[in-house]
Amino acid sequence: MTIKLTDAFIESLPFAGTVAALKQGHGDNDSYTIGDSEIRGLAIKVGLKRKVFQVSVRPLGVSPKKEKLGNWLDDFHGKDAKTGAEKTFVWNVANARANARIRIAALREGRRPSAEKRAANKKAEIENHETLRWLINKHKEDWIKKDANGKPKKTSLIGINTASRHLIDWLDMPFRHITHDMVGDRFDKIGQEKNKQGKPKRTTANNVFRDLRTVFNNWLLRHPESDFKNPTTALARKWHKMNPRKNWLNTLEQGLQFVRWWEAVQAETNQTIRDYLIVTLLQGARESEAARLKWKHLDFNAKTISYTETKNGEDYVFPMSPKVYEILLARSTDENRHEVWVFPASKIRRKNMPLNHLSVPPADAVRRVSERARVKWSMHDLRRTFSNTLLHLSVEERDRDYMMKHTISDVSRHYEDLGIAVARNFVKYENYLLSLVSTAKNDDSSK
Repeated sequence: MTIKLTDAFIESLPFAGTVAALKQGHGDNDSYTIGDSEIRGLAIKVGLKRKVFQVSVRPLGVSPKKEKLGNWLDDFHGKDAKTGAEKTFVWNVANARANARIRIAALREGRRPSAEKRAANKKAEIENHETLRWLINKHKEDWIKKDANGKPKKTSLIGINTASRHLIDWLDMPFRHITHDMVGDRFDKIGQEKNKQGKPKRTTANNVFRDLRTVFNNWLLRHPESDFKNPTTALARKWHKMNPRKNWLNTLEQGLQFVRWWEAVQAETNQTIRDYLIVTLLQGARESEAARLKWKHLDFNAKTISYTETKNGEDYVFPMSPKVYEILLARSTDENRHEVWVFPASKIRRKNMPLNHLSVPPADAVRRVSERARVKWSMHDLRRTFSNTLLHLSVEERDRDYMMKHTISDVSRHYEDLGIAVARNFVKYENYLLSLVSTAKNDDSSK
């Protein structure tokens, strides 16, 4: 049956299976359909409880293709034809005809708009579930180096965890919703913040978004078909230019600058800080490596220190030079020693949490020593002091790299025990530094 559909006519149609429907000749079926004479293929299907607009086409040689438009008088969302703005419409005859023309044309082209809509909705649902937090966790699972237990190495997590803290308000946002403008604004904001020394956090801004860039790029490697564009490309010309730092405690000639620093450290009233700074210097350790030392990492019989989960992922066993052995032995026999940490913090950082190791860098201690020594320095300057002094003492480059825990990737590395040379070089280095201090004291006493 075909007739020119109107809203009044549709309202008058009785639901299927009712006495009224039987009287009008629609039978006792669960539904009946009446076509629209204005738009061929548009019809109203009347069921037991609903009246539904539907469209159908019959391509040559195949069965009819039908699709539901919507329930009569229900609301639906669409775009205004004139303004393009999102708007709420009602499924009446006029709107059904307008949509039917588009839907019928798509069906004739072999497309199934309803299936496309379901696929789009499913895709949107998946994408909304794939938040930045989800993506970072996937990155940890798939890309970050694992330890023997299959867990991400702590040192490999430092950068990405720092990025997560600075982007905490983005974590529950679908990662595809992060835009170029958002990246640029947050990069500027972090770069304008001040650190404990009152300097802009430009390096932090660079590191946060380089880690985020890596997370996005690694995901894109797995999904080359995606139309997602890495939003950190907005920073192509905005990265902060950071000049490599070259500052160190000069140990050449009489090493007067170094001696002032040493004496300022000895004047430090906090024994733990004092020991930590000296051990870090004499071991050439990274500040975090020394701070994270536990008693289980020390072997006083063999006089060695084990460094695990270092920056390059390798483990090292280095000798304790005499001064280092003296300091660590004294700490191990102290009645107030911490049961876990060699260099424990002075107080708990967070409520209901156990006491942890020293915070790095120990900014207040660095400031106090700087003021006493009249020397501007940072914790990483101790590493440069270590390296430059070894160079001055003619320690071979390969041995210096090993003592600095840098990656050595040549074939010979697999056949040599570089620890043989390391032991005498640590002693050589320590003796040289202590000789500078001793000479300075003798010069003072002779005046």
